[in-house]
Parts: sequence; C-alpha cells; structure tokens
Amino acid sequence: MISQLEKADKDLHDDVYVTGIGEAEQKGEFRFFGKMMNDGVTYDSADMTCWYVDETKSNAWSIDYSKFRRTEFSKNGLIPAEDVFEKVYERASQSDKVRQSADEITGTYLLAVDSTGTLYYRFTINRYSTVDVDAKTGEIIFERYWNGIYT
Repeated sequence: MISQLEKADKDLHDDVYVTGIGEAEQKGEFRFFGKMMNDGVTYDSADMTCWYVDETKSNAWSIDYSKFRRTEFSKNGLIPAEDVFEKVYERASQSDKVRQSADEITGTYLLAVDSTGTLYYRFTINRYSTVDVDAKTGEIIFERYWNGIYT
C-alpha cells in the first residue's frame, strides 16, 4: 500500500492526510480516502479518493472541486492544542452518548481550516464523536456526540 501511495502522490503539489483505506468487492482492488493538507493543516472541504486496481492501471488522487475552496490561513496566534484538552474532555465526559460507547474516553485531533480561513482543532472522541475548537481563541465551536448506535 505504501508503494501505491507513493505512485499516487508523485503528481501532487499538496500533501494528503490519509483518513482511511477501503477494500473493494473485487479481489486486489482498494481505495484510499484522505484530505488535502498544507503546512500541517487539513482542508475540511478537501475530501480526496484514490483508487488502486492493479499494477497495470494508473492511480491518482481525485478531489471533488465543487465543494473545495482553497483558503488562505495564518498559523500566527495558535494556542497549543494541549491547552484545551481538559475543556474538551470535560464536555465529552458529560455526554451520555460518549460514556455509553466506551469504558474510557480517548481522542485524537487534527488542525484544520474551514472555507473562511478559520483554523480549528477537530477532536475525535472515542470513535464517533467530534468537538471542534477554535485554534486561536480556544472556544468550542461545534460538538457532535454519538455512540455509534442508530435508534
């Protein structure tokens, strides 16, 4: 898979943050999912896909440009993500949906930019919940808690 990513990346000018890999119905076919990334910042509207079929077919990243807008951003004035860990943990731990989905609360985060140039930290809590925090003010700007169960 690494060699296929290197082939697919050879014509890119931007970096790609790989968010997942999916196997197709046909044996040996799979695809990569990702987001365009620049200077360590993922573009929230830049969803990318790369199909791999076999050694004989070319593979390249594609992006839906109807939803993507490259925006200018400045990393000046960013607060460290660690400064909001406790705030995010407190809010997430108050959610019944987060507590139902696991015995302990864990998370990861990415620095992202929206279409207006606002930088934010996107925290993924456990597996299904997200909390977005403005990366310059530390204000929580979006929360979605889900336990993975459709009711």
